[in-house]
Amino acid sequence: MTRAIIVALLVAGAVLAPVRAQQSSPRSYTVYATGTSTCRWWLEVRRTGPHAAYLELSTWMTGFVSGYGYGSGQRLKVTSAPQMEASVDQYCQTHPLDDVADALQAFVQELHVKAP
Repeated sequence: MTRAIIVALLVAGAVLAPVRAQQSSPRSYTVYATGTSTCRWWLEVRRTGPHAAYLELSTWMTGFVSGYGYGSGQRLKVTSAPQMEASVDQYCQTHPLDDVADALQAFVQELHVKAP
């Protein structure tokens, strides 16, 4: 059963968010796959309720934030998936054409732990 769910999520991800890389000019990193989805799409996914696309985006977001902390070598404040999603919701309401990665970039800036 678990294997069937994992396969279904992978297939849904391949269909719903084709893998593509995006390098926008202000970014110093490349964004792959689901992170290139627009904020407008994220808000639609949130509105229609939990399903494969929501799980894919939510999982990608937690990976992005974890990877950001690791890759930057900076300590981040502790957060949760619901806090991330609420922040992305708020950002996306006012920036519907931006990528989900843009929303998360703004979020991780709030998570930086200031040096004493």
